[in-house]
Amino acid sequence: MSESHDDRKITAGTAEDVTITGPADAGPARPSATRRSDHPRGAAARARGRVRRGLIVVTAVAVAVAGALLSATPAHSGGGCSLRYYFNDDGSSAWPYRPGNEPKFNGYVSCFVTPAISRWPGGTMIASDRAGTPSYFIYQNDDGSGNFNFDAESAGSSVGAPTMISGNSPGLALSINNTLAYFLTPPGSGLQGYLQAAGQGVSLNAPAIARTATATEIAATGTDDSVWFYWNMDGSGRWGSHQIAASWDAYGAPAMTADDYSTEVAYIGSDASLWFDWNVNGSATWHAEEVSGPGTVDTGLAMTHSDGGIQIAAQGAGGSIQFFWAADGTSTWHEETVAGTGTMLGTPAMVAGNHTMEIAVTAADGSLRYYWAYDGTPGWYEAQIAPPGTVSTSPSMTRFSSGTEIAVAGP
Repeated sequence: MSESHDDRKITAGTAEDVTITGPADAGPARPSATRRSDHPRGAAARARGRVRRGLIVVTAVAVAVAGALLSATPAHSGGGCSLRYYFNDDGSSAWPYRPGNEPKFNGYVSCFVTPAISRWPGGTMIASDRAGTPSYFIYQNDDGSGNFNFDAESAGSSVGAPTMISGNSPGLALSINNTLAYFLTPPGSGLQGYLQAAGQGVSLNAPAIARTATATEIAATGTDDSVWFYWNMDGSGRWGSHQIAASWDAYGAPAMTADDYSTEVAYIGSDASLWFDWNVNGSATWHAEEVSGPGTVDTGLAMTHSDGGIQIAAQGAGGSIQFFWAADGTSTWHEETVAGTGTMLGTPAMVAGNHTMEIAVTAADGSLRYYWAYDGTPGWYEAQIAPPGTVSTSPSMTRFSSGTEIAVAGP
């Protein structure tokens, strides 16, 4: 982003610093590191060796927030809503809208389940639940083309909210018949590499995906409101699993980041608290931190790792937008109110931009709104991307080399 961005600047409503204490047996909160004074949202790299992974992690986090169900919307010609795609170049205030040329782009997607969006080196891919059927669509757009092409996929008797991660062959994860399923989606060739992660039943909430150099990692909520971590080594058809949160301790969709050394998962507790768990890859020990207490957050989450810190966005009590961050190497979480009560519905989407943090939400009036702040500053800017009454699901976001893309569904 640049100063030419013609948005309305707002000031964070509140800012709180909270020192976190995990359970007695959880071990240290995180190894200490020196904080950079000129980057309030950042710090020097973790003592345990974190290195930012770049676009693929940003995308993983962005699409991991998909799946919030919003208020009912009238059905359309295909029994559902239309898929809407917006994009923005860094430094511009314009958000062009592209509905796609395929008829099934319009009126056939779910009015309630958030579509997932991802990138491959030559374009954009979107996955969406198909309205009224146990199946889903994959939409593909080549960079520079005004057209989206689609491929319909059938599944079992129940299909959950999709999540995607970017790559040469973007990955897709969702619950099919309460079993966690993962696919590779090579551009132009349909789905391949169908794998199922064994274990307990998986809820219809969107899972979260991240990648390391040699493995795929997924976090998902169980049908018993537990949180599970799954991993698959490249080239293997087997998935390992480990329980992070006990039965009835969580709800909604989790969020996740990972690199070649460590993995981080955030989730909402059963008492509407916010939790952050991390582990060193290869270890069965997870370290828990309570980010905010009971009654503070609602629905799903978005999480990124950028500028030497962890950032989490969530819907706060009463429909506010809450932003939490902690510098690497510290156990102190800071909270900002990006926008006050009555602002949003469902789940926020978030990505790390060009020295910025970007958040998109569906507003209470059915508009699509966008908030952003420069790294290291407390001031947030606001813009309306789509007018009231045009969106019905939560948005999902991803980044290309010099801009941001958003997928959402609406009437």
